[in-house]
Amino acid sequence: MQHKKAPYKFSTNWFWAICILSQFCVQANAQSSIKKIQDSPQQKSDTSRSILDINNSKLIKKANSILDSVEKKANEFILKKVNKLRGISDDITKKVTPLEIEKPLPYERLLKTKYTLGRRAYQNTVSQFNYLFNAEEELNENILKARNEYIEDYTTLISFYDYDLSTTSKSSIDSIIYRCNANIVLHDLRSNWVDDSYLLLAKAYLFHKDFDTAGSILQFINYSFDDKENGMDLPIGSNVRNTKGKFSIATAENNRFFENLNVRNESMIWQARNYIEKEELNEGISLLQLLEADAIFPKRLYPFLNEQLAYGYYQMEIYDKAAAALEKGIKNAPDNAGKTRWYYLIGQLWQKADKWDKAYPWFKKANQNAVNPIISVYAKISMISYDAKNANNAWEELAYSLEKMIKRDKYKPYADIIYFEMAKLAIQNNAYTKANDWLIKSIKKNRSNLKQKQKAFELLGDINYSNNHYSIAKLAYDSLSIVLKTNPNYEIIQARKKWLGTISANEKIVEAQDTLQYIYQLNPSNQEDYFSLWQKRTKIENEPLNDIFLDKITSNNYSIETPTRNNLSSNDYNSSNFYFDNKSVISQGKQNFTQKWGQRPNVDGWRRKTSLLNAPNSLINQDATSTGFQKIASKDSLQKMSLSKDEKGDEKLDKKGNGYEMITDGSSYLKSKQDWNKAALTNAQTFLLELNDFERAYPLYVKVIANNIDTAMTERALLDLASHYLHENLNERSDSIIRLVEDRFPKGFYVTKKKESGIKKKRDADLLNDYKEAYFLSQIGNWENLAALSNQLNIDLRRTKWYTPFKFIQVKMYAQQRMDTAAIVLLDSIVLQNTNEKIRDRAKNILEELKNRKQIETYLSNLNLSKEIIDTSALVNTAAISKPNKKDTAAAPIIASLPFTNDSSEQYYIAFATQKVSAAFVKEMQTAFTYLNNEEFIKQKLNVTYVQFNENSYIVWVGPFVNNLDAKTYINKVKPRLSTEIISFVPSKQYEIYLLSKSNILLIKDEADLKQYQQYMFKNIYKP
Repeated sequence: MQHKKAPYKFSTNWFWAICILSQFCVQANAQSSIKKIQDSPQQKSDTSRSILDINNSKLIKKANSILDSVEKKANEFILKKVNKLRGISDDITKKVTPLEIEKPLPYERLLKTKYTLGRRAYQNTVSQFNYLFNAEEELNENILKARNEYIEDYTTLISFYDYDLSTTSKSSIDSIIYRCNANIVLHDLRSNWVDDSYLLLAKAYLFHKDFDTAGSILQFINYSFDDKENGMDLPIGSNVRNTKGKFSIATAENNRFFENLNVRNESMIWQARNYIEKEELNEGISLLQLLEADAIFPKRLYPFLNEQLAYGYYQMEIYDKAAAALEKGIKNAPDNAGKTRWYYLIGQLWQKADKWDKAYPWFKKANQNAVNPIISVYAKISMISYDAKNANNAWEELAYSLEKMIKRDKYKPYADIIYFEMAKLAIQNNAYTKANDWLIKSIKKNRSNLKQKQKAFELLGDINYSNNHYSIAKLAYDSLSIVLKTNPNYEIIQARKKWLGTISANEKIVEAQDTLQYIYQLNPSNQEDYFSLWQKRTKIENEPLNDIFLDKITSNNYSIETPTRNNLSSNDYNSSNFYFDNKSVISQGKQNFTQKWGQRPNVDGWRRKTSLLNAPNSLINQDATSTGFQKIASKDSLQKMSLSKDEKGDEKLDKKGNGYEMITDGSSYLKSKQDWNKAALTNAQTFLLELNDFERAYPLYVKVIANNIDTAMTERALLDLASHYLHENLNERSDSIIRLVEDRFPKGFYVTKKKESGIKKKRDADLLNDYKEAYFLSQIGNWENLAALSNQLNIDLRRTKWYTPFKFIQVKMYAQQRMDTAAIVLLDSIVLQNTNEKIRDRAKNILEELKNRKQIETYLSNLNLSKEIIDTSALVNTAAISKPNKKDTAAAPIIASLPFTNDSSEQYYIAFATQKVSAAFVKEMQTAFTYLNNEEFIKQKLNVTYVQFNENSYIVWVGPFVNNLDAKTYINKVKPRLSTEIISFVPSKQYEIYLLSKSNILLIKDEADLKQYQQYMFKNIYKP
């Protein structure tokens, strides 16, 4: 079908276009005519009138009206087209863009459907086994992992749970949260497992130590799953919840078999647990007590309720109530291992409450039913302790009863633990010899329990140190391979490990020299026999020390590995299964190797090499090893300790046996005494200065002083005692010892040093006075007298802190006398000889001014200025810059009392407010305090500054001090020396001392504020 062409019609749009074009033409013609009129000089005055006449013409008015109507229609036409196009684009966009349909979530959809029996069965099955079951299994795995990693310490009160929340919190709970949320959102909210999902979610957050989130979810369960009446909540504690005259906060359970139990009651117990973990013990216990007294609280939850009650009382250290509650909650134990562990804990709790008759049955149950044999061992130890206590037997019988346990195969793998407990029992009864033997047996029997072995070594070292058996103490402390900083005795152990070697070596020297001196005083005919007997006895005594911790009787009849998850050594330091990644296994392997083979070098063929070294012809090594002096009987060490040993050859060493010669004459006897004296004093100083153990140092000092073998060492011993007493604020004892030293040793170290110090102080005082005299002369301009003193002062002040200042004084003297060449030479020497950049910069500035002085004076003289103007042009009154107008000050209102504070922990400053003291002396005050702080208070890092406070006053600031006490201490130390030493050049009447905190400094603006603070300071802070 062909389209016919429409007949041509003259559009109205063309008409309006022609009209607009004609308007433009008329306006252009009018503007050109106006321009011609304006350009002609004759018609300039009528230009405005001609323009008005043209605009008022009828043609122009008509054209304007037509154009206005045309413009309006054109705008309407364009707007219609634009709106039409916009509508088309919107339609296209709607067709292209997919529609967003808000679909309801599954749980919202399912609520609108009928909850039939089939739907109920499907929703419950899928919710329980597809989501909730897997989430519960994952949470249980996290807890079980934490239980396996937990390490018990049965020597003290064990923890309530056999896991730590710090361990469970490290496990991820994202999967548990996802499963619980999906179970709630994707299934019908009328299913029986929605509340269980919320509770499991709360438990996951609790074990992750997110207690706030767990508490919010548990609170939601409490309100959302409570009984409703007509869709409304039942207020807790109201008459609506009254059941037979009893109020209840619990939810009654109907116990219908086809419905899951309501978890609201259980959630309230978990809420109490959450309170306890947050250390809000009162809230947790109160909630549990309310549930315990509730009439309709379900009986099935009473074991869990009593468990949490026991946990709360355990945290509050109310042990009898905790034990009673845990007895009722024992059924809630997770497994048999946890149950026997709680048996033992109940016994410990009753034992803590001093009720042994109630503790004994639970220890017996723990012993009989223990899955972990270690619990059985400690329970049996507690039972034997009670039996011995009940029968009033001696502690030895109790110890021997414990020793009988070791003979039974059941307890043989734990002989180390039993011997350790026997040693503790002996220590309680001051039987240190038996304790020492049993601890050594405990160490020998221990082959895998590194933590227990470390405890035995620490206790063995402590009791031997306390009983002056330093050789064994040294071996015990050296065997401590791992000492954690959490150990309360960490610092003591480290110090003893470091210094017991020195103490042990010196102690052997003291004992040996005592014996040698005793033999020397015997009848000469018996000396050889006694000396030989002493050598043999020394060998016998020292021989066991080499293998004191080695169990020579090895047995492979039993295994020492604990067959439970709570193996004490399996996870001590590293849980890796790979040998070289497990620090605990490596450490155990090294110790077992050393026990079996001794110290072997890490070289190829070590067996062959060691056998050659231990051949019979190697007598030297045999003797050194057998006597126990292999570490201290070497040539170098004996030279350091000045032992009486012949160094001619190995044959003589072999004949001597222990490395000492018998004293045969007076010179060797004197040498022996000197060796004894030196070793005794060294040990005394080590005890006092390194180990801070005055109790053991004092007897040695007394012996050294009483023997008085060497006057220098005797004096040193007395001075050490005086220093200790002075440190302990026992000034009378310290002063008496000092007087004794001065009387007995008039030419000794102390008196000599005291005299040297006095001479030095006097010399420094004389030099200071000489410098002050020179400074005074420079201030008053007495250059003649200053020049006379300069040569001698150059010699005296050299190598003192006053030498450089004196050079500046000389520079000033030469400059004032216009001896610029001499001044320049001095300044050049100051720049070359000083490393302090401030001094060098100061000298360079003065040097520059002196070199340019002639040029400046020539310039000023050419200006023809009067001398008065030249002299006063450099004087600037800085106080006038900040000084307010007197009229304004008088008209100012009275200011209220300022809010001064007295915070002793705030930073403090000391202020020296001067009156009518020149800036030069103020700067000298600053310099003096700077020198003082650098010499005596350098650790406090104090700064010294000064500021012009008003027209006649400067303030010198010293600080900052950490607190009020430090500032007062500084003032008390410095104040007596101000007028005599530090700022003696300023009269005491011309300055006042203030003690100000940083906040108070900010409040002081003028002299009135300062006076107001002075009154406050006198009353509350400090009164000079």
